Amino acid sequence: MDTTDRRNGEYAPIRDSDESQLGKFDKPLPCFGCGIGWFCLLLGFVCPLMWYYATVLYFGNYYHKDPRERAGLAASAIAALVFTIAVLITTIVLIW
Repeated sequence: MDTTDRRNGEYAPIRDSDESQLGKFDKPLPCFGCGIGWFCLLLGFVCPLMWYYATVLYFGNYYHKDPRERAGLAASAIAALVFTIAVLITTIVLIW
């Protein structure tokens, strides 16, 4: 497109629709749109093993595929840590 087209009030496209990076994060996250990390956090209250699964994904750098997953995976890792500490304290109290 040359400069004469822009002077006539027409808009030039910024990017081509065939470009691979266009809309990379426009697609919804997996697990009903909330992401694997947040889904594991919520499901972890029913089955705490899901927190450990998300922790493995977090430390395995799964969020490099989609940075939007990082917060949910970190929250699940923190929930797994808190749950582990609570189980350890409960076990120690019951044994003594």
